Amino acid sequence: MQALKSIAARIKRDDFANGAAILMAGTTISQAIVVLCSPILTRLYSPENFGLLAIFVSACSILGVMATGRYELAVLVPKDDRDGYALVVLSCLLSVIFSTLSLVALLFAGVPLEYLWLPGAIFLSTTINSLSQWRNRQGEFRNIATFRLLASSTNAAVSIAAGFAFAEQAWGLIVGLLFSYVVSLTFLVQRLPDIRALPLRAVALRYSRFPKYLVGAHLMNVGSQQLPLLLLGPLFGLTVAGLFMLTYRAISLPLQIVASAIGEVFRSRASRELRELGECRATYVSTFVWLFALSMPTFGLFFLLSPALFSSIFGDEWRSSGEIARILTPMFAIQFVASPLSNMFIIAEQQRLDLFWQIGMFTSVSLSFAIGFVADDYMLALILYSAGYTIMQAISLWLTYKFSSGWRVQNASS
Repeated sequence: MQALKSIAARIKRDDFANGAAILMAGTTISQAIVVLCSPILTRLYSPENFGLLAIFVSACSILGVMATGRYELAVLVPKDDRDGYALVVLSCLLSVIFSTLSLVALLFAGVPLEYLWLPGAIFLSTTINSLSQWRNRQGEFRNIATFRLLASSTNAAVSIAAGFAFAEQAWGLIVGLLFSYVVSLTFLVQRLPDIRALPLRAVALRYSRFPKYLVGAHLMNVGSQQLPLLLLGPLFGLTVAGLFMLTYRAISLPLQIVASAIGEVFRSRASRELRELGECRATYVSTFVWLFALSMPTFGLFFLLSPALFSSIFGDEWRSSGEIARILTPMFAIQFVASPLSNMFIIAEQQRLDLFWQIGMFTSVSLSFAIGFVADDYMLALILYSAGYTIMQAISLWLTYKFSSGWRVQNASS
């Protein structure tokens, strides 16, 4: 008992550990809601319904990369809070313009009504991300955890209610997502600074490297992540896409959000150390050790049990999702470790190298599904996808460790 009290006291004194603990607590609870509600959702909605949701989310994620010019990712970089907040406002303004133009384009294209929700989803998700970066800069980790908890609760409640009221209607899942965005944004817009007389033009020029390199790089990154959801449906059917979506929803997404919570605190502390000391290797190594210690036993056990778990929890119809999860376990494990630490590309302003790495990742993913399509075997496509993703994340870990030691950081400012 005394040992536990000692550990708790050290966490309370350590800003990094305390921030990470707050975010992890909030995200763990929020994702527990998702996991607990998933067995209900899989009995209200078919794999095909989840496949349609996958396509909607993928389109929103890919288009969202272009909406803000990725200026929101620079919010933590400036020394002056005024410049940081100017980047938040700039990102939101760009999102309004992009979403409006997207809506006009869809109206002229005469698309079905449900697709007109996409511009709204893009605006809401990108604005939430920008404001979340500001809260992170201010060290408001409790607020970030709270809005995530509200979002997951709203999403689950609305999706279940729509599923009971309108059986087998895929739009219920989309409406649940949109409601969660509205609740999150309502929470995050409270108590913001004055937006008048902000140096929008100055920060747009100072951080022009972000749209110049990161939009292309992150299109590759999000494309690499969303390509399976976009291609599995057209190539192998909506059922396969839905099975993959459940795997992502039940396993990858919750673990990514927990890793993201650690990554946000790491980014805040590492960026400060890099500005003041020129390196942040100690913080990088301690974060790596923590993530590795969490990852290995979790994913090792999951590899052994995933098919049986999916069948018993979600129903026999979803057992194939467990088989897919087993194939992707190596990828999930290294992604859990590498994703938070990949913030070093942004902190060290190494956008050009990030772009090259993302091109390599996108190429690997594309080739995996091209081979699987030619062989008419989606399992082969997923095996190759998992292997290629694992290799590329290992390369990312090597590069980001070098950045944390100060390598090439000096060149970024030249």
